[in-house]
Amino acid sequence: MQVSLKNFRNSIVMIEQVWGNSNQRVQQHVFSERYSEQDFSLHDSDQFHNSDYDSPPKNEFGFDFSHSTLGENNNLDSFLSSLKPSHSNTMFQFRDNAINDNGFVKLCNFLKNDTTVKHLILDQNQIIISEFAKAAVMDMLKVNHYIGWLVLSGNAISNIGAGYLAEALKDNTSLKHLILSDNDIGNEGITSLLISLKDHPTLESLFISGNPFDEGVFPELCTFISESRSLKRVDIRSLDLSASNLCHLLALCQKHCVRLMYE
Repeated sequence: MQVSLKNFRNSIVMIEQVWGNSNQRVQQHVFSERYSEQDFSLHDSDQFHNSDYDSPPKNEFGFDFSHSTLGENNNLDSFLSSLKPSHSNTMFQFRDNAINDNGFVKLCNFLKNDTTVKHLILDQNQIIISEFAKAAVMDMLKVNHYIGWLVLSGNAISNIGAGYLAEALKDNTSLKHLILSDNDIGNEGITSLLISLKDHPTLESLFISGNPFDEGVFPELCTFISESRSLKRVDIRSLDLSASNLCHLLALCQKHCVRLMYE
């Protein structure tokens, strides 16, 4: 039986695609098996000692739309409307998408009743948490008991936005890791966050490096570390502390089993 060269090539391409998809599924299965039992607490072990702790564990999967255009036109609306209530994505990876407060509000409204997404990754966007976004953020963080990671580093959050976020977190009972590095939060905003979060029942990590605050927050920082119930790590790597204050803070962290990331 004669087979045309075109049909032969098409058959080869189809076989390669099937083989590629099969191999990818095998790799994903192996990857999932390897990390399926890995808890975030393992990141405190020696093998993860140099980790930055600024992203969720590798055993969590979901949509990765990093460096895309969800923040433009109605792309985010289209994406959210396409999701079924029974979707299985535990992570929304929306890094660098030009998402502003309008988009953030849409996400908050969607996640208010969602029980699947555990990690919301929104770094390198244009979120400021304005008064316009305040109500939606408060509703979402109060009602949603599933989101454990909230990554908002590299946005445009100032003292005002940090204050709204601090107020919203007062009624939250599930957040474990809050990443706010490289925003525009000064002493006022950092102080509001520290006061609000010191009574948080589940918070393990707070990243606030790269913000324009100074030693004026030192008293509240000490109180936060002393009174937090679940705290495991604090990142203040951009804060210029005096030698005496640094020694005091290190001793305090050692006493309460908190890892201080300061250089």
